[in-house]
Amino acid sequence: MQLKRLGASKPLSDCLREVEEPEGRQRLAKVLNQGPFPHFEPSSRPGILVKVNEKGTRTEGRFINRKFD
Repeated sequence: MQLKRLGASKPLSDCLREVEEPEGRQRLAKVLNQGPFPHFEPSSRPGILVKVNEKGTRTEGRFINRKFD
């Protein structure tokens, strides 16, 4: 089976490096804000996540027994 490329490809190392740059962070934020919701982001506090709902509500917590609390 032969795969078709839909666009220009980049090495994975280049893609990962871009995430740490301002343009990469903006691109990531844009994708995350398009859904699906809820999604989760790291918090500034170790071991804590930020849950972001569709309306923009942000809640800090962590998963306990597969439930966000």
